[in-house]
Amino acid sequence: MSIIPRGLFKERRDNTISGEEYFAHNIREKILLLFNDFDLNHLDTSSFVAVTGTYNNFCLNRMKSRLKYILDLKSINNFENYFFNCKPNELFSCVELYIECMLEIIKNYEQYHRSYVLSGNKYVTDGFIVRFIETFNDLLAYHGIPYQTSYSNVLNRYYIENKFNKIEEDSKKQFFEVIDDDKSNEYFTNALISFARNEYNESIEFSYLSLERLLKKLTGNTEKSALENFSELQKKEFRGIFDLPEFRGKIKDQIACAYGLRSKLKSHSPNEKFDDTDFLAETARFQINLVMNLCTLLSRIIIQKE
Repeated sequence: MSIIPRGLFKERRDNTISGEEYFAHNIREKILLLFNDFDLNHLDTSSFVAVTGTYNNFCLNRMKSRLKYILDLKSINNFENYFFNCKPNELFSCVELYIECMLEIIKNYEQYHRSYVLSGNKYVTDGFIVRFIETFNDLLAYHGIPYQTSYSNVLNRYYIENKFNKIEEDSKKQFFEVIDDDKSNEYFTNALISFARNEYNESIEFSYLSLERLLKKLTGNTEKSALENFSELQKKEFRGIFDLPEFRGKIKDQIACAYGLRSKLKSHSPNEKFDDTDFLAETARFQINLVMNLCTLLSRIIIQKE
C-alpha cells in the first residue's frame, strides 16, 4: 500500500450522483461506530503501546497518517467534524481507505507472526474484511441507501458503488418529473427503497403497483386490471405512430411481462439448496427499469396528445 493514497478523493471517479440526501448525520455517526468496532487494536504489533487512559482506534490512526498528505491538518486533527460534513464521494473514499488500512494491518500481523512468533496465541484474521464489508452493506441496506461495497479486479481493491447506474438514475429522475400522480410516485419510491434494502420481492410488487395505478389514473377506471386499462387507453388516446399494431402490441407484451413477474414471484418459494438472491436482484432491477420506461412513455403519449 502506497504512503500517499491514489485513486481516492479528488482522483476518485464520483458515482454518488446526488447522494447527499442519503448520508445524514446519524448515518455518518453509525459508520464511525463501525470503524471503532473494527479498530483491529488487538492486531497492533508495535513493540511499545502507550497506555493513556483514552481510546485510540489503531486502524483509524493509520488511515489518518495517510490522509495527512492529501487533506489539511485541521481536517486530520478534527476528523470527526470533517467526516460529518464531507461530500459523499469523500465519505466513500474514507471508507475505502479504511478497508485498505485494515488489509495492511492484517498483512503486517500475519508477517510478524511468521517471522518472530514461534509459539503462543495468534488471532485468526480470516473474515475480518468480509465481516466489515457485510456489516457496512447491511447498514446501508437497512436504511434504504442504494450503495454497496464491491471488489474491482481491474483496480485490485474494494470500492463503493451506486446500485443504480447513471442511465437508471436519469430514468428515475424523468419518472418523477413526468408522472403526475402521488400514489404512483409513492409506489415507485417504495420499489426503490425495497430494492436498496435487498427486499427484492417487495420491490417487484411495488413496481407493478405503480404501473397499475398509473393506468387506472389515465383511464379513470379503478376496477379493471392493468392490461384491461391499457386496451381502453390505446383505443382512446393512441394516434399516429403510436397507433401502429406493432407498437401497441409491444407495449401490451411489456405490461403483461410486468404483471407476470409480479404474479410468479408471489407464488415463488425460495430454493433451500440454492441462493437465489442474485436472480431476484436482477429480476427486481429489470422490473424497475421496465416500469420506469412504460410509465414515462405512456404519460408522454398523453401529454403529446393534449
